[in-house]
Order: sequence, then C-alpha cells, then structure tokens
Amino acid sequence: MPCNLLEVSLIVPPRPSSLQWAIVGRYRSQSDAEGHLQLFRQRVPNIRFEVVFDLPSRRG
Repeated sequence: MPCNLLEVSLIVPPRPSSLQWAIVGRYRSQSDAEGHLQLFRQRVPNIRFEVVFDLPSRRG
C-alpha cells in the first residue's frame, strides 16, 4: 500500500483522567514506527505503547 494512503502512529493508551489516546509520533512506515516503539518501551517500561494504522479521512 502506498505511503500516502496509510499513516502509522505510535500511541499511548488513555490515562484514567483522560479518555483520549495520546499520539507520540507519526511515521511513514511500519518499520520506523516499530523501531521507535522499541526505543520508547526501553526508556519508559512502565507505560504501554502501541503502533496503530490511521486510514486517511475521506473528504468529498
């Protein structure tokens, strides 16, 4: 799938005081996101980070 159709985000789950996920980075490729995911997990082991794929919104 071409890069312009898919965006990979590295996110942190919501805290009890907030119902929204926090985006800590956006990447053009899954491998970039996974590399940063490993770095974040090593540096901040007590927080669960996840990689998700954002599909572009359709505007017409």
